[in-house]
Amino acid sequence: MRRRGTPVSREALYEEVWTDAVTVVAPRYGLSDVGLVKICKKLGIPVPPRGYWAKVKAGRPTRKVPLPSLPAGARGLTCR
Repeated sequence: MRRRGTPVSREALYEEVWTDAVTVVAPRYGLSDVGLVKICKKLGIPVPPRGYWAKVKAGRPTRKVPLPSLPAGARGLTCR
């Protein structure tokens, strides 16, 4: 578990949410899954859609959404 307030880059957070489910990643930061999704939305980080992890588990083909550039309204590159 990471210490609360430890900064993480936008790219690292993107890789984490596409490697593990948001419900698995969120406790690492002391957040709820909804809270982590809100942070990802604010930073313009796409998260896997509903059913993504079920398709992965079933061996079905999936598509990873590429990380877009930082939205104009976002202030920084770190998540605290």
